[in-house]
Amino acid sequence: MTAHDTYLCWEQLEVLAETLTPTERSALLRAGRGAEWLDKHEPGWHERVDLQLFDMRVCAWCIVGQVMGSYTQGLWDLGLTSEDAPDYGFDQAAGVDPIAIAADYAALREAWTTLILARCAGRAL
Repeated sequence: MTAHDTYLCWEQLEVLAETLTPTERSALLRAGRGAEWLDKHEPGWHERVDLQLFDMRVCAWCIVGQVMGSYTQGLWDLGLTSEDAPDYGFDQAAGVDPIAIAADYAALREAWTTLILARCAGRAL
């Protein structure tokens, strides 16, 4: 069984996503893609995230910042660019509207928290 089979079942994410707002759905699916990427490139990444400090708006406390030690260098080490980051749930994808950005960051925080807690509990999601 691979990390993908254990931790990330796209069918589960898609079913859960059907119950969410469009912003929440997008965030969950993007974070799911990012979690799968981290599973492949940084196994055990979820154990390095401190949810008490976790804040997607702050590079030092976001997923990449906590897991890789630095947001910018972390993206580079993962083989991604800042343009790729929103597609993997590592940054907001709302553009320039401050209200949409805040909503996307909040949805990403919830999505990542759900994925991390599921991994820490050993549940598929």
